[in-house]
Amino acid sequence: MSTAKPLWILICNPENRRQHLFQQALPNDADYLLLSYLELLQTPHLPLFLSQRLRSFLGRPWLVKIDSAGENFAVEKAFLQRINPNQFAQLANDKGRFHHVDKWFLGFKSLLTEVAHAIEQIADDVNSRLQYLNSPRAILAMADKWECQQYLRQHQVPTPLLFEPINNLPELVQQMRQRRCYQVFVKSRYGSSASGVMALRLNPKTGDLIAKTSLERVVDGVHSHFYNSLKVKTYREPEQIAELLQQIVLQQAYVEAWVPKPQINGRQFDLRILLLNGKAGHYVTRTSLTPMTNLHLGNQRGDILAHHDGERMLQQAFAVAEQAASIFPEAGCIGADVICGKLKARVVELNGFGDLLPRVSYQGLSSYQAQVKAMQCY
Repeated sequence: MSTAKPLWILICNPENRRQHLFQQALPNDADYLLLSYLELLQTPHLPLFLSQRLRSFLGRPWLVKIDSAGENFAVEKAFLQRINPNQFAQLANDKGRFHHVDKWFLGFKSLLTEVAHAIEQIADDVNSRLQYLNSPRAILAMADKWECQQYLRQHQVPTPLLFEPINNLPELVQQMRQRRCYQVFVKSRYGSSASGVMALRLNPKTGDLIAKTSLERVVDGVHSHFYNSLKVKTYREPEQIAELLQQIVLQQAYVEAWVPKPQINGRQFDLRILLLNGKAGHYVTRTSLTPMTNLHLGNQRGDILAHHDGERMLQQAFAVAEQAASIFPEAGCIGADVICGKLKARVVELNGFGDLLPRVSYQGLSSYQAQVKAMQCY
């Protein structure tokens, strides 16, 4: 790395705790520039805006972290308006509503692409070395869950079996019968945090279906709306299952085989593994009584090493996570969700913002302290 003092740049929602945790991990004398998503979205001329903000730091290394844009309705709306200003001009904050996920991604992609082009051009013009923790290209590649899973499979990374795209419940049931795969996950292509996820089982003899999902239907007069809930609910009526599934289809659904999870004390579990510069270190064992292990759904942390085969499974999971990270050279920080098995582990998802692991340390460092150290070693 250059001996010149670097400028740390964070693109984020400033009020979010992620920003505070990252800032606290920086050196005490660090030069730190915060760029909020909202100001980037609202500025009429992005290259000029960035040039003005960066001109005091010319000729120095720029270390850039792009953080999650979630948990801010004004930012969500601005992304949507970036794609269709008129359609979303009157959009009101309806917390938890499951809609417009695909259009949100298009707005997010549009902004990151423009930011990358502008900041890379400015850095080149003023002879400042630019280094991302995760490049915009890597973030977008991981945010498109369907494309990411296909990319992993193309590179022989073990993942759950992917189904062909579906348009409705009968098509899905037909594929399940043809493949003799009677339990699947249906997911939103651009979703995260179990948003728009359904675990579905089919009894091949009776045709009965059971769905478990955090997606719920709320009836307002004659209209139905769909919301992400913090509770996983069970549905058995085909009409209800078909209606819920159709909402995921509208956001570009994809389907994968439901891989059984191992158990600790009667609770099934998987792992969130943090990879920095391709190496696994921090991890969390996530346990649940339902198919969804996301901790914000009321699930609990556990300890994989409490399993009789835990040490082998952890090593196995680290190896497959590092295999996945190796094919994303522009991603210095990846959260990998991994299911362990008797024969092999599988990568279920990769997340460019999967670094929020409170109270987890590795080699004496929090996940944010480890990121700062990793960026200083580029």
